[in-house]
Amino acid sequence: MDVIGLGQAGCNIAECFRQYPQYKNIYKIDSVEHKEAGKFFKIKEHATFEDYEKKCPSMKRFFSKLSKEVLFVVGGTGRCSLMSLAVLEQIKNREIIILFVKPDSDLLSEDRKKIGKIVFNVLQEYTRSGLFDRMLIVDNNRVQKTLDSISIMNYFEKMNELIASTVHMINVYKNIKPVYENKLEKSVSCRVGTIGLYEFESSENKVMFDLDFPRYKRYFYCINEEKLNNDGDLLNIISSQMKEQVSSDETNVSFGIYATNYENDYVYSIWYSNKIQDWS
Repeated sequence: MDVIGLGQAGCNIAECFRQYPQYKNIYKIDSVEHKEAGKFFKIKEHATFEDYEKKCPSMKRFFSKLSKEVLFVVGGTGRCSLMSLAVLEQIKNREIIILFVKPDSDLLSEDRKKIGKIVFNVLQEYTRSGLFDRMLIVDNNRVQKTLDSISIMNYFEKMNELIASTVHMINVYKNIKPVYENKLEKSVSCRVGTIGLYEFESSENKVMFDLDFPRYKRYFYCINEEKLNNDGDLLNIISSQMKEQVSSDETNVSFGIYATNYENDYVYSIWYSNKIQDWS
């Protein structure tokens, strides 16, 4: 899989995937230079919103070696994000996953809010139509709450790392056979979703976006192998936790248990809905 970052926030999160060997190439598209190494395409700044899409340059050569699977990361309120569809049109023959990062809207100017709503809604509509494989939404307000404390100096760095590592770990465990699972298939209509962490001890969900009408929830229990071998009550505890996640008759809850060598246990989650999500 390759990663494309559009705009400053998109590029910064895309850079976080460089540490993982599963992501072959990191592509960055922005109006300002980025100091990190990688494939970079500098775009011009434009006076009007419309020009960002109308005057999007050809990137055929830039994407000439792009992989079949692509993670497209965009921070939804920068002017560069208005190019999203024009850029995605040039790679539409790939399997595309959108990672949309929503900033704190209370601190945005009216112009930034307008950009965010446009990009947010348009990308969801195209995802629901099947043009993109799926769209994952993360809200920086929610991401911040999953971290105990963040200093001002590394505020965005830590949040970007958490977003990237969560996406990465879910990708990893989706491709590993679990030691036990309750597997339920996701409906093809459920394409818009979010990611999160689940606190095993407190049974607390820490999803990174307040997803309306979740219809499918998948949990990845990453448990120390010794604990799996010796804890006879573990499966009952996990099964009980998962039953509590069935919020309605229309919600399917699936989970897998994976053996690890980590000292601590981790649980990752991915939720999907068949509904268009609201910006507010």
